[in-house]
Amino acid sequence: MRSSAFSIAAAAAAAFFPCTAAQPLDPERLPPDKNSDGVSNRSPDLQYYGSFCGDFLGGEDSDPHAVHGIELQSGGFAVAGKYNMASSVAGGFVVTAKSKPAAWKNGKHYSLTKNQAWVTTFGNEFAISGIAAANGANAVVELGKHLYAAGFTASSKSQIVATLLKIKTETGAVEWTYRYNGGSKTSAFEGVQISTDGTGIVVSGLVDAKNAGCIEGFKSYGNPACGTAVLMKFDGGALAASGAPKAPTWTVKYNGYLTGKNVRTTGNDGYVLAASDLDEQAAIIRTDSKGELKWGQAYGDFGEVTDLAYVVDGNGKGFAMLSGQKNGDGELYGRLARVDLTTKQMIWVKSYGKLTGGKAQYKGITEGNPNKWVYHECWSIATTENNEQVILACGVGIEGCKNSDKACKADPRNNWRSFIFGADATTGSVLWYRMDNFDDINKKKVVASASEFVVVTKDGGFLATNDESCGVGILRLDPLEGTPPTTKETKAPTPVKAPTPVKETKAPTPVKTKPPTDTPKCVDDKTKRFKIGKKKLKCKQLAKMADADNKKNCKKWDKKNGWLVSNYCVKLCNTCDSPKRCKDDKKVKFIDPDDANETYSCSDLGKEFCDFRDKKKRLVKEYCRAKCKFCKKS
Repeated sequence: MRSSAFSIAAAAAAAFFPCTAAQPLDPERLPPDKNSDGVSNRSPDLQYYGSFCGDFLGGEDSDPHAVHGIELQSGGFAVAGKYNMASSVAGGFVVTAKSKPAAWKNGKHYSLTKNQAWVTTFGNEFAISGIAAANGANAVVELGKHLYAAGFTASSKSQIVATLLKIKTETGAVEWTYRYNGGSKTSAFEGVQISTDGTGIVVSGLVDAKNAGCIEGFKSYGNPACGTAVLMKFDGGALAASGAPKAPTWTVKYNGYLTGKNVRTTGNDGYVLAASDLDEQAAIIRTDSKGELKWGQAYGDFGEVTDLAYVVDGNGKGFAMLSGQKNGDGELYGRLARVDLTTKQMIWVKSYGKLTGGKAQYKGITEGNPNKWVYHECWSIATTENNEQVILACGVGIEGCKNSDKACKADPRNNWRSFIFGADATTGSVLWYRMDNFDDINKKKVVASASEFVVVTKDGGFLATNDESCGVGILRLDPLEGTPPTTKETKAPTPVKAPTPVKETKAPTPVKTKPPTDTPKCVDDKTKRFKIGKKKLKCKQLAKMADADNKKNCKKWDKKNGWLVSNYCVKLCNTCDSPKRCKDDKKVKFIDPDDANETYSCSDLGKEFCDFRDKKKRLVKEYCRAKCKFCKKS
């Protein structure tokens, strides 16, 4: 086989999750829901539910997916995420409504129009095969008259770089763009917050990843497991300049930890970051105000960490609250933990789910998780001004049904719902919850919804950024009864003298804890579309086909990228716990593109052929999984 005849394709290891036995989880008891409508008695009321679809970003096929959102000081909102900017290339976006549309009230649903908001898009049209997005915005923060959007852009077909944009809130104009200089290595920003001195910002993320292929995606469309966690500070002077900073004020890397998923201030004395260790266990990094490591600790029993919040008790003692999800005996539930930042001990960790009731087609649901069908995924956490409650933004629904299970396929929960709940920050008990979908639910015309991020608003209410079937949702809840106004999520900390810039500092290598005892979820890949015949279908769409068709489809591959369906639709194709899933396929015979009479098996090929395709457009690494270390993440 001649390598020049093959086309290079992307790495694709993101779909596999270990499927060993895990202990069952026992979700927290839910408060009363007297109407059985999926909204508890003490839940805050819906103020409005807005949405915009693909036409905002060039057409329905742009498929915008927001992962972060904030309330602006002016009362409007800004949401950030990714969209399809070109064929096989995702771009980043920020959509901002400087003020809330006047008509949006009384708990009704509205569509955002182009005259009510401005749109900023960015990214380079370099296709990096096998990853969900080559460009994207992961978080946004408001400081003064500007927004700062943190994310990543493709600098070539093999490299992604951490990117920070300064955007004028009034007009949406990009005033400058900073890109991290990491040499030939890949980097990305995931979180951004106002710094402890109140005059600058800090951004968290990853640097020094060996290749772009390890970045499968961010937030709910992927969790990177590569690179080194990092925190960077940009002071007020650097932000105010007319041109992009040449470098951050300071940069600190945390060896032994993967990407910093988000960062929060701990008053004026430092920061806490949500991360994971090299074994992909949930972890917390605690730093001083200059980013210097105080300590790092992994928590193997937690599950998959997605975000964290900072709270203090009545004595002024600080705690970190972790959000995420965990698989227990085949059931995926939301997770919340309380960690003492003085002793580093996890005080408790609890699970959330088994929801019943609902409106319209969801009415009459009495079993919370029949046959372990329903998944509960929590992606964000916020704290109330008094530190008594934490609010989690989640999604609940069925990810996929076994081919023969008609009852599962008929379950209305195949259409996901937004799930937002408030929990006691001290005990973890659920105080209230609600499930919502966009559109006219009374006419059963709801679309699938899931909450991605939540903040506490100035009046003590809540603003959730949702992922919708057609695009993005902005869900606004009223304040809880007796809640005083707050500016906790948007105001800057009390300014103090800015610290003297320090050079990049290597943090001590943290001590590892015991290997995790939990099992990551085994689910079908949500991001990939497989061209089968004339259609491009996701795993979820394939699952709706007849059993006999899917038996054949699982053996097929995407003719453009070479992806083998059974490698990604692991639940649909029942390959999650197959002993063969990480081994070489001994039956496959690759056909030389230049000579159809020449065929080769995995044993005939060296590792240099892993990224090449044969005459039938089959990607070698999809079949020679052991040789190409397909199941091993970078």
